[in-house]
Amino acid sequence: MFNKINFTKLGINITLLGLKLQGKIPTRRRDNKTKDNKYTISYTSGGESLENFLKITRGTEVFYFPEYERKKEIRKNTYSLNVANEKI
Repeated sequence: MFNKINFTKLGINITLLGLKLQGKIPTRRRDNKTKDNKYTISYTSGGESLENFLKITRGTEVFYFPEYERKKEIRKNTYSLNVANEKI
C-alpha cells in the first residue's frame, strides 16, 4: 500500500490546503500547458525589492504566495492574477 503513495505530492497538496485554510490567496497562478514542473516548493529571491514569494508547483500549475511583510504582517491578497495580470 505504501509503495503507491507519492509523499511529495501529498505534502504539496497538504501545504496548499493549509495556506487556503489560513485565508492566503496566491498573488499569481499560472498554468503551463506544455511544461510539467513536477511537484516542488521553493522560495524566490525577491530581486531588488527583497519581496520574496513561496513558489509551489503542482504539475503544470504554479502558485506564488507572498512571503514578505507589509504593515508588520505577511501580505495577504484578496485576489489572484493570471499571466496577463488579470484578476481571476
